[in-house]
Amino acid sequence: MSLVGLVLYFGLGTVAAQPLVGTLSAITLVATLIGAKRRHALPPAERFQPPVERWIAAVRAPASAAESRPAAAIHISVAIVLLLAVSSIGYAVVGPQTGEQFSEVSILTETNDGELVAGNYPTTFDDGESHELVFTVENRERRTVGYTVVVIEQAVENDSVAEQRELKRFETELEHGRTWNHAHDVQPTVSGETVRLAWLVYLDGDVPESPSLENADYSTHRWVEVSAPAEPEEGDGGFPVSPPSPSRDAILLVVTSSVVSFDPGFTAVPWFNVNCSTSAVIEWFATPVAIGIFGPR
Repeated sequence: MSLVGLVLYFGLGTVAAQPLVGTLSAITLVATLIGAKRRHALPPAERFQPPVERWIAAVRAPASAAESRPAAAIHISVAIVLLLAVSSIGYAVVGPQTGEQFSEVSILTETNDGELVAGNYPTTFDDGESHELVFTVENRERRTVGYTVVVIEQAVENDSVAEQRELKRFETELEHGRTWNHAHDVQPTVSGETVRLAWLVYLDGDVPESPSLENADYSTHRWVEVSAPAEPEEGDGGFPVSPPSPSRDAILLVVTSSVVSFDPGFTAVPWFNVNCSTSAVIEWFATPVAIGIFGPR
């Protein structure tokens, strides 16, 4: 039977009761047919027959034949022991299993070759960065179980949880002996040097209002470091920048344009003996004043 168990384990990946019983039954039936055919091919005198009548006669023999009774008793005892041993083995195989019931949960990563390994975990996250991880669960509960997985992040300070947020959750249902791998992206939203990413597992949809490591049926976690968001640079939406002071040429241009728009005509200036417009005269006096008042300090 040990050889059959090894073949089933390496062939099917598990040693369940139904495949084992079916395989043993098939082997027994084939061996019985082969033995019956070989026995039928022998002459009747050479065929093996259990000496049942001799055993009965030995038990019923008179007291004078007491020397044969110990041997008969030994034979009967051996037969009973063998029968009990076979019955015990059969019950252990097909009977109800009352061993330890549990589920195995872990976090894996996928290599470039597509192989899942328990290593190469990301240890640092930049602000807004995400990494793909694979959550795996194996059902050893000896029954069909519904699993709910809640992914949380915890900012831990001085061995206490300062902040906790739920990132996502997912569900599945597994029969006994089955394994489920779920690839998903994880993007922390809190920053710090001690951020704990935890996967909380609850059976049969019994999820409390506030999931935590203390009330989860099973859990696994990883410690990571998350960089804080970069501070905005000056002038890039962070701090206001004072507008540049107007230059002297700009002030002169504005004053000149404003004055010219109100020019009523030309006026003679006798002491210069030239004809010039009123705006030119005003500009001559107003420009130095405007520059002195509005010019950059």
